[in-house]
Amino acid sequence: MAIVAAAAATLGIAGSAQAQTYTWGGTGSTTPTTTDYNLGANWSNPPAAAPPVNAAQAAVFDATGNATVSVTAGPITPNSWTFTGTSQSYTISGRAVNFNGAGPNLVNNASAGQTITIGNNMTGAALSQAGASILDLTGTNSFTTTSITSGSLINGGSLTSNVSNSAGFTNNATLTGSVNQTAGLTVNAGTITNGVTLTGGWFTTTIAVQNGLSSTNATVNALGTISGAIVNAGTSVFTVIGALSANSTFTNSGTAQLAVTGGDFTGITTFTNNSTSANAVSVSAGRTLSATSIANNAGTFTNSGTVTTLLGTTNAAGATYINTGTLNGGLNNAGTASNAGTTGDVWNNGGTFTNNTGGTVNWLLNTGGTFSNSGTVLGPASVANGAVTNTGAFGSTLSVTGGSFTNNSGGSVAGVTTNNGGSVTNYDRGTLAAVNNVSGAFVNAGT
Repeated sequence: MAIVAAAAATLGIAGSAQAQTYTWGGTGSTTPTTTDYNLGANWSNPPAAAPPVNAAQAAVFDATGNATVSVTAGPITPNSWTFTGTSQSYTISGRAVNFNGAGPNLVNNASAGQTITIGNNMTGAALSQAGASILDLTGTNSFTTTSITSGSLINGGSLTSNVSNSAGFTNNATLTGSVNQTAGLTVNAGTITNGVTLTGGWFTTTIAVQNGLSSTNATVNALGTISGAIVNAGTSVFTVIGALSANSTFTNSGTAQLAVTGGDFTGITTFTNNSTSANAVSVSAGRTLSATSIANNAGTFTNSGTVTTLLGTTNAAGATYINTGTLNGGLNNAGTASNAGTTGDVWNNGGTFTNNTGGTVNWLLNTGGTFSNSGTVLGPASVANGAVTNTGAFGSTLSVTGGSFTNNSGGSVAGVTTNNGGSVTNYDRGTLAAVNNVSGAFVNAGT
């Protein structure tokens, strides 16, 4: 027995240190063309006791025997199944397999070009996908851990496990567990119930991720739903490729990028951008990003579509906000902002805001910094501090209690301009409909 165990260990056979190994269709088998797993004559014949259906027994699948295998009686409880590096493709089905021992219990070392398809329901301690081949599981399976280091694992049934991936993983059904990926590719076309952590590689999800997603230095393409907090960090690029619904926070940091290009991204609670990238956040024309509140603390936020908030958007000192689409919910600006689209209420409190020709602002309060208008401010405007210049149109009243308002050639204010402690200058070809100068400086060279 010691000699057999040593040889099995040399071949890298799972669970073999304390198990008798049997090779499907191996030397000594007498009926290698049949499909019955439970027929002892289909197995190589070391000491008697084949087939490997009990604890302390291990099955090896190589290039021999029928490529179709059926477990006709069970459940069976071997220590392990191992597909060797020279294994042929197999299709296995039948009764349940409840592996014994610490594992790894199911090991696929088969080479590129081979596909191992297993339809049995299985349980065990550990699954290892280590060959360049494909392992396709279609049953109901439960392993404490699943390791993918080469090739590809496909879950087409139900898998309960925590998956560690550095190669290829496709979830087409339900993964009750988490995904931890350091490299490679994960495609989720089903449901992952316990979150996703990425530190490299690519991740695509089209149905559902539950309990959050964290991406650092990875590439994410997403549609469907992601519940729980979303973190996009390092050099990650997160692209919304279709309608995506969230229910918690989204945080962008490092030099990470979020691109809303293929569908709307809705349901976010608090959206925080700390990424210093010049492409930190972008919303394409025809697309919507919605959140309870948005804080743009660094980098550049570019909106060509629609951004909607309940509690408003803040653009911090050092950050840049560029709007050519529609911003609903208002903007509190201490950084650099420009508008050539439609922006709701604007609080400019130390930043620089440029409302370009064609741009529309609903309402303005300037408490610091500069506001330059060549577009339209529709509603009432107030200047408490800082400097406001106008070559466009203010469509309602203007109140100046501090700072300055300069109406240049071509500029107009349709309502009453009230100056009570600030400075108002109306240059040649500027138009003020009416002026009430309570206190402060007023210079008029226009109309």
